[in-house]
Amino acid sequence: MRCLSYIKIITVNVAILQMVPFVASAKPQAQRIPDEYESIGGHALGFANGGTAATSGLGSVRSNPAMLALEKQYSVSAGYHWPSVGREFYQAGAVDGKTSNVAAGVVYTSSQSDYKGLDALAANNDQFNSFYDTPIKFRVAGGVAQSFNKLSLGISGQYIEGYLPTDGTFNVQNKKSFVKSATVGFGVAGLLTESLRFGVSGENLTNKKVKDLAPKTLRAGLAYTLLGGNVTLHLDYLQRERVFHEKKALSIEIDALELSQDKVEKPEQLLTGSAAIRIQDLLRLLLATGQDLSGSGRRLIGGGIALVNQSFSLSYMVSQPYTSDPLTHQAVNISMQVAI
Repeated sequence: MRCLSYIKIITVNVAILQMVPFVASAKPQAQRIPDEYESIGGHALGFANGGTAATSGLGSVRSNPAMLALEKQYSVSAGYHWPSVGREFYQAGAVDGKTSNVAAGVVYTSSQSDYKGLDALAANNDQFNSFYDTPIKFRVAGGVAQSFNKLSLGISGQYIEGYLPTDGTFNVQNKKSFVKSATVGFGVAGLLTESLRFGVSGENLTNKKVKDLAPKTLRAGLAYTLLGGNVTLHLDYLQRERVFHEKKALSIEIDALELSQDKVEKPEQLLTGSAAIRIQDLLRLLLATGQDLSGSGRRLIGGGIALVNQSFSLSYMVSQPYTSDPLTHQAVNISMQVAI
């Protein structure tokens, strides 16, 4: 094994939640997925958690493990998140594409507070937040990849401990609801031309036991580079199994929820477009928007701005996973490069 000549990047991510005041036209999205399920880490928030053929590093461990082999670097990352709904959670991980021909990455997700379940909070006004909190105790996602000329192949997996719904709710007192299980996935990425990359991946393909904690997700994407690398355009398609939270919306006293159960029986089909633009040598702008194609009417937006050079990067990201919600998920990402 070759010795590591330098540590490429050390990244710290801090996510900040902004509670936008409720207005008459703003309605909580009753049938939604917990934010933690979709938060894949890294800078993917600025791409609305897309970038199947564009996101490398920490975010690619889940979105497309083949992209781990794209950059020959070593990175360590950590992040703390205040999601738009539910408990705070943190992510920590590392990616090594430098020390051998096989790139590897791992990301750990958990919370500093215990999951209390819906019944524990049923007596107060926090039912909406508690129902859409993630019932995960922790999840570990890992992946390996190898590059073959213009094609990269990767495999991934998750180990999950959390609570499954029983009797129509999440009851942490029921010992049978606590599960431990693992899933597997795959990723492929390659160049169609010098400027056009494709990516295809599957996440949580063997998830029968934990489908409501780790939904099966299929992704396909394109990334196109133009203007000498100053602009990249990304198009992503995602198909995901619906989870319990979406299929059984909580009956709470919020006017005009307009629940439509038939719209959440089919898998979500999400089309996302995003871009990364280099405005000046150090300044980069990220933009993203998405639309559900399966009839739920979901729309989402994301974006960010970053200062990047060879020694550090500082970026500010914002995402609204449901534009019909008066809630915004924000993130500040700080990274530092140290040569040794």
